[in-house]
Amino acid sequence: MGEIERRFRQVTGFTPYNFQKEAIEYLLDGYSLIVRAPTGAGKSEMVLVPFIYEVNERLPSQLIYSLPNRTLVENLGNRAKRYASFKKLRVAVHHGKRVESQLFEEDIIITT
Repeated sequence: MGEIERRFRQVTGFTPYNFQKEAIEYLLDGYSLIVRAPTGAGKSEMVLVPFIYEVNERLPSQLIYSLPNRTLVENLGNRAKRYASFKKLRVAVHHGKRVESQLFEEDIIITT
């Protein structure tokens, strides 16, 4: 089992798909990418896992993740809090009915 697969499994409890492993490698090498995959394929985890492991090392110190509606924000916010907890990263959820931080100081911001 490779390092990416081990870390992905440690954070999410799942084995990554091949497209997730390949995309994570690109992200860690400093490339930008666009991923087109069906709902539920694991695009968000593909972004969260490398950020959680590489924050302040190879990736920026803050992730702002924007989604189109509150339901998606709440759902991903809950997962991000669970994933980030073992590294003690702070996660905040923001949308029209919920603001957890006025200054966007957290490590991971999930917002509309």
